[in-house]
Amino acid sequence: MQEQKILQVKELSKGVESIVDVDWRHDSIRSFVVPEIAASELPAQDSKGADGEQLYHPPEIIPLFGISSKMAPLFQESGYKKGSTLSSSEVRSVVINYVKTNELVDETNKNFVKVNPILCDCLLKKSEQDKISKLKWDDLLSRCLDQLQPFHQVTFAGHEPIVRKGNIDPINITIAQRSSNKKCSLCEASLEDSLKTATGS
Repeated sequence: MQEQKILQVKELSKGVESIVDVDWRHDSIRSFVVPEIAASELPAQDSKGADGEQLYHPPEIIPLFGISSKMAPLFQESGYKKGSTLSSSEVRSVVINYVKTNELVDETNKNFVKVNPILCDCLLKKSEQDKISKLKWDDLLSRCLDQLQPFHQVTFAGHEPIVRKGNIDPINITIAQRSSNKKCSLCEASLEDSLKTATGS
């Protein structure tokens, strides 16, 4: 493209070439038309690379929350029982519905929720049960999520979702500079263990 004078590239720092100018009036750019076919409408073979190999699609990982026996009374009105797993938005919806159904929104200040016996048993520590009679909405929801068991769902393209107990440890990737100004990527977590957890192997 630089030879065709569509764009201009310069080495602004050692070993790094950057595009510094684009000729938007060039015929090649002005005549470019975006295809109208959406990605979802492309035939299956288009998901393969130039060499015919299937392109890699990363797994989708969603955090979930499992209902423990302690939290079950809060969720049973919505039809959930011990061992059920929900997303954070589903948990939020259940808690909001429970509060509204049982008329627990404080009449004087709508930012607070009155703590009834079930909320008390599910969310409060023993040392708090005689001291706290109301909770803010955000405190109520965060306490609820903290009391639920961590799960995660991993979905690979073309496969059924896998639900596993626990969290997947984050994988931290950093770029470090080595001799001769060469840069390399460092993986600071056990990728092998994380993938074993994700795939259930």
